[in-house]
Amino acid sequence: MPVFVQSLLTWTRRRPLLALLGSGLVGWLVYWQLTPAPPVPRSPVAKAQAVPGLGAERAVMEKTLLDVQKENAQLKGSLQEQQRALT
Repeated sequence: MPVFVQSLLTWTRRRPLLALLGSGLVGWLVYWQLTPAPPVPRSPVAKAQAVPGLGAERAVMEKTLLDVQKENAQLKGSLQEQQRALT
């Protein structure tokens, strides 16, 4: 038996509690080094707003859209009258 093994056995027989604690510490360190790291969760990507900044301007935009639709209907009516007059 090698000399270092024989001296280690002699030391562990003299101090069994210290040897048990030391071997437990070494075992825990080896286990801690060999276990894989837990996966890092990715943060969810924030969704962009459909149209930013429409809170106060929404009513104005709706009114403008209605006015434009009314003008389109009037222009369409006058265009149809002109086509009837030409034919």
